[in-house]
Amino acid sequence: YDENLMHHMRATSDLMQQMPPGYAQLLAARAIDALARVRSLSMSYSATDREAADKVQQARCYLLEHSAEDIDMRALAKRLGLSYSRFRSMFRAHTGTAPHRYQLDIRINKARELLTGTRLTITEVADLVGFSSVYYFSRLFKKREGASPREYRQR
Repeated sequence: YDENLMHHMRATSDLMQQMPPGYAQLLAARAIDALARVRSLSMSYSATDREAADKVQQARCYLLEHSAEDIDMRALAKRLGLSYSRFRSMFRAHTGTAPHRYQLDIRINKARELLTGTRLTITEVADLVGFSSVYYFSRLFKKREGASPREYRQR
């Protein structure tokens, strides 16, 4: 029994009932998070390793749940009780990417879902996933996906 895991499962259940835009990706990320928590509980990590993995998981969940917001990564590190440099290195060690890039990946994934699953304009998609500039969104999307949002939707 793990209180954090139980809280996570209840929050996931609530998310399934609400079904907000992009909920499928949120559910996928939460499923991976739950599996990682179960795995970390079953492995014999040292207390320090377990604490680091837990803080990274907390950060990942926070970034996922607030992906459309501009997040001050230094403030997030402080919230987790870490220096920014320690937070960034722990996050990179556990996820293979920096926190800001991780958030951009979440946004691009949500944008792909919205572009293929809705009739929202590209400007509306950019706004929903947290980009204040449709130009920046389109440029970043094309760099990551190899096609502009319009081309991606047409494919």
